[in-house]
Amino acid sequence: MACVTAQTILVHIGAGHHSPKLDAVYRSAIRRAIAAARRALQAASHSASAHDASAAAQAVVAAIKSLEDDPALNAGTGSNLTWDGTIECDASIMDGVCGSRFGSVGAAGGIRNPIEAAMGVMAFASRGVLPGGRVPPMLLTGPGAARFLTSTLHRPDLTCDPASLITPSAQARHARHLSIVTSAAGAAAAADQPHSFYDEPLNHDTVGAIVLDADGNVAAGVSSGGISLKYPGRVGEAAVYGAGVWAQNAGREAGDEGTLGVGVSCSGVGEAIVQSGLARRVADIVLAQKEREEGEDEQIRRAVEVDAGQGMGLCMLVHDPRAGIQGMREVVVAHSTPSMGVGVWDERARGSGTGKRKGDGVEYIMSRRGEGRASCVQRIGLM
Repeated sequence: MACVTAQTILVHIGAGHHSPKLDAVYRSAIRRAIAAARRALQAASHSASAHDASAAAQAVVAAIKSLEDDPALNAGTGSNLTWDGTIECDASIMDGVCGSRFGSVGAAGGIRNPIEAAMGVMAFASRGVLPGGRVPPMLLTGPGAARFLTSTLHRPDLTCDPASLITPSAQARHARHLSIVTSAAGAAAAADQPHSFYDEPLNHDTVGAIVLDADGNVAAGVSSGGISLKYPGRVGEAAVYGAGVWAQNAGREAGDEGTLGVGVSCSGVGEAIVQSGLARRVADIVLAQKEREEGEDEQIRRAVEVDAGQGMGLCMLVHDPRAGIQGMREVVVAHSTPSMGVGVWDERARGSGTGKRKGDGVEYIMSRRGEGRASCVQRIGLM
């Protein structure tokens, strides 16, 4: 199929508190993830077999798998530990092809790459109604997620020993946080500063990716180890429909070819994001208007400031097929946390000047909120 859309990859390493001392670590993680996504796009474009998911969705999975395998990030290996000292991950993916398909897992243990499990749930659900009129699942939680991989998808290779995902640094962080809330002095301090864990210079949350493929399909995904010391069984925004991700192709409704394509991937304190339905809310801000309006930034700013006490952030990719031969693409980064790390690669972009573009074409941006500001909204035009 002829390439009608310039491909774009957007990756983020979470909204939170990123130490400048670890800038090289963050940069490397983003570049590896984008390289994995590019390989997936190339493999998908040259594959003769039919896939349950678009090339964009396959690239999202490849990017997030790379991030999950990086112990410096809060997803997959090296994730934050629960109160009991275990790892339970959330992940989801949405594919704009065929009416925005979705799949997710929540509070899942013993899965090395939760985004692959989410992809499996989405692909399984796309087959339609099961024998006997049973409805296929959209979200699987706890032990049921790993059991689904082994017994239904026959992919035991996607499961692992839960202990193999725990790193020494995660154990040290868990011990430190546990001592704060269990000691008398620490408990009193925690009561005065209920979100003190999120102010640590090494803290960051849910990772994610958004991809626009050559056929104009948009896909988005997220993966998270969740908040430190969370209750076992707790499910965050990374597994909830409309909260952690949203993806919608341009002009997907018949007779409505003028609509924009949009992908959103969120990060931050899950409870606040779930309550606000952040991903879908922000997508609706863009999709509600035929022409881009100056008031968008203010609406997005209000969305990420919905609860000033709990930080959140998002990345959004907007595709306007009406502009030029291959359409216009724009990246929006918004967060109420101190920082959010993002990487962008585009087939035809020369860079916006807001970040640092390397020889591999990756533009790296560490967006920082700034002193005295409640939030930051940054736009990156891809020309």
